[in-house]
Amino acid sequence: MSIAVFPLKLWYPLQHEITYANYSVDFGDGFGQFANKNLSWGPRSDGEGNQATYKGINRFTIQIHNMQHVNEVTATHNANVLWNFYKARLGSFDAFYFYNPGEQDTIDLTGADVLGRYLVRFEEDKLTREMFRLKLYNAGISIREWRA
Repeated sequence: MSIAVFPLKLWYPLQHEITYANYSVDFGDGFGQFANKNLSWGPRSDGEGNQATYKGINRFTIQIHNMQHVNEVTATHNANVLWNFYKARLGSFDAFYFYNPGEQDTIDLTGADVLGRYLVRFEEDKLTREMFRLKLYNAGISIREWRA
């Protein structure tokens, strides 16, 4: 079974985070013990246009404004494209590829190109879209990297 690819070309604000699972114990007076619980894995995209093995989990938050919506699905009607893609994944159930536009300007809908590609899932099982004007919508989504 092939893995779907996030189909929207993003010109929207995109927040990219990397998160580490660190453990710390404060002994007082500036003393402590620290440990990192992440395992290195990869090769995978590293946020700099390279493939590398490293620790941490990537997360993307997308604020989508002024999505056009009509009662059809085309590349220019992103509200419907996003809505249908989310429903097809059953929220956070199915993983998909996301191309970070900071690393890869084009989306390879086959998912074969590894440059800037992340295996992710939606973080929430609820998608809300706000109609603020007839046929124009706003939405915000977060996606989180997962290991295959």
